[in-house]
Amino acid sequence: MPETDGPFSIGLMTGSLLVCLSLLLLVGCAARVPEADTPVAEGTNHAFSHTLVTTASPDEVWRLWTDPDTWPAWDTELDSASLDGPWREGARGRLQPLSGPSSSFSVTAVSERETAFSTRFPLGALRVVRRWEPVSDTQIAITHEVSFVGFSGRIFASRFGPRFRAALPQVMARLDSLARADSAP
Repeated sequence: MPETDGPFSIGLMTGSLLVCLSLLLLVGCAARVPEADTPVAEGTNHAFSHTLVTTASPDEVWRLWTDPDTWPAWDTELDSASLDGPWREGARGRLQPLSGPSSSFSVTAVSERETAFSTRFPLGALRVVRRWEPVSDTQIAITHEVSFVGFSGRIFASRFGPRFRAALPQVMARLDSLARADSAP
């Protein structure tokens, strides 16, 4: 019998990783290829973004972005989301997609006009960056970026990227509509 370095041998780790990735891909949502005339977020399935200009108040957009309890109201891919405590760097929460396993996330950046969080998976992560910038006295541009990073990022991007990329313009439109309604006097 060949010698190993115990339970953390390279062969065991590689086999465990492959089993874990296979299970995640089987349990996860099916990749949906958008129709030819359906708008999708700019970029590739590995890294993409969508920007729109709105008359919603920056404070209202920020409130919706940093309150995970509101995310299912505008994010068509989520069943639920929660955060343990206030939105600040290092805070942790949970996401439950409409299909697939739940996952934890952590807030990785918070500044005046930008915030980010990431969800880890084996040997990689999904990163989300959201930011706003003034366009005029009455308008702001809001941007939502998604990227799959790390060793297994390409695998997860090929599996989930098409669906997330196709959904992002609709997600942003729903966010915009909700933020404008809540910003109205």
